[in-house]
Amino acid sequence: MPSRSNPFDDIERMVESMSEQFGGFDPGKLALGGAAPVDIVDTGETFEVTVDLPGFEPDDIDLRVIEGTTLVIGADSASEADVEETADDAIVVRSERSTRSVERSITLPAAVEEAAAEASFDHGVLTVTLPKREVTTEGESIPVN
Repeated sequence: MPSRSNPFDDIERMVESMSEQFGGFDPGKLALGGAAPVDIVDTGETFEVTVDLPGFEPDDIDLRVIEGTTLVIGADSASEADVEETADDAIVVRSERSTRSVERSITLPAAVEEAAAEASFDHGVLTVTLPKREVTTEGESIPVN
């Protein structure tokens, strides 16, 4: 039976060739597009935001809520390849792991209480719980002069 060739072999060779010619093209950023996939669930009282951030540590992550309506998620990490020491006579033949950076800005469907926000990070998954601001249905009375 004849062996089948992998149809992606040519593409992989092309990406490797481009990487060599452009001095370190990062295929990892191509896969993620520099962004992290996000799910937002409205539980009624909170927004639960789940973000996949594999390869990061909790100290790598920066979370901010701006004006109660925008969640900004940033993560920066130096890979082990960047911080490993090599022997004096060692030569790096190939290095695809590099410093990684992800940033995501998400407009929330409603305003949240920034001070009551909570976040946890487990096995590369960030979970952010954002309690909604209470909205009065009566509104504010405006006097007419």
